[in-house]
Amino acid sequence: LQRDTEAIASFLAEARSAAALMHPHVVTIHTIGDQRGRHFIEMEYIDGPSLADHVRAVGRLDPLAATSFMLQICSALEVAHDMGMVHRDIKPANVMVARSTHAKLADFGLAKRLAKSPGPNMLLSGTPSFMAPELFKGEPASKASDVYAVEVTYFSLLTGRLPVAARSVNDLVKFHDREQ
Repeated sequence: LQRDTEAIASFLAEARSAAALMHPHVVTIHTIGDQRGRHFIEMEYIDGPSLADHVRAVGRLDPLAATSFMLQICSALEVAHDMGMVHRDIKPANVMVARSTHAKLADFGLAKRLAKSPGPNMLLSGTPSFMAPELFKGEPASKASDVYAVEVTYFSLLTGRLPVAARSVNDLVKFHDREQ
C-alpha cells in the first residue's frame, strides 16, 4: 500500500478522524507520521488485554461487569456518532481493558464519516458475526449498524457465545435473510 496514493490518503484521513476523537474510553492517537516512506499511527499504550482476551481468561461476565464495560463503550461511541463517525467494527477484540475494569474503544481503522460512506456497491467491512443484517445486503454502515454490533458484544459478554452460531459468512447471510 506504500505506493498506492489513494490508500495512503484514506489511511491518513481515517487517522485524522480518529485522532480528533478525544474521550476517556477511546484509545488516544498521539501521532500520525511517516518514517522513510512508511506511514504509521502512534497510539496510547494500554497495559491490559483486549476485552475478548479478558473474557477468555475469566469466562463470561456477570451482568454488573458486562454492563459497566458496555456503558463505557457506548459513551465513547456516542461521542464518535456525534462527530459523524461510525466505527464499523465494534467487538470485544477492539476494546482494550486497562486496570481490569476500564474499557478503551480501539481500532478506528474501519471508521468512516457518515457523509463519506460508500454507496450500495461497497465491499463488506467489519467482522461478520458482529455485522448488522443490512450490511450483508450492501447497505452502508450507519449508527444503527454500530448499535447492532454493541448488542452482539453485550450478548457475548453475558453468555460467553455469539447470538448466531454460523460456520461461514454464507450461513450468516442465510440466517439474516430467513429472520427478516
